[in-house]
Amino acid sequence: MTEPIRKRKGPTVSLISGSNGRPSREHAGKAFSCHHCEAPFAKGDPYVAIPQRKGAHAHCLRVCDSCFKPILEKTATDLEALRAL
Repeated sequence: MTEPIRKRKGPTVSLISGSNGRPSREHAGKAFSCHHCEAPFAKGDPYVAIPQRKGAHAHCLRVCDSCFKPILEKTATDLEALRAL
């Protein structure tokens, strides 16, 4: 599944802020696109689900592996900043 890297929307988020739970690797039950770069997923493709809570209902942000790597790096940077306090 080698596709060109698409331009990501917005800043890279951290798993420290706004996350309710642990991200999990899941398989697509239907076709959809990555929340961050809008890369298409077909039924059965693996993705990373990041639990989010907005308002009264919880949902998951579905991101591809190439978008999840910068999220992990941002989280590691934030943790290092917290350890330095």
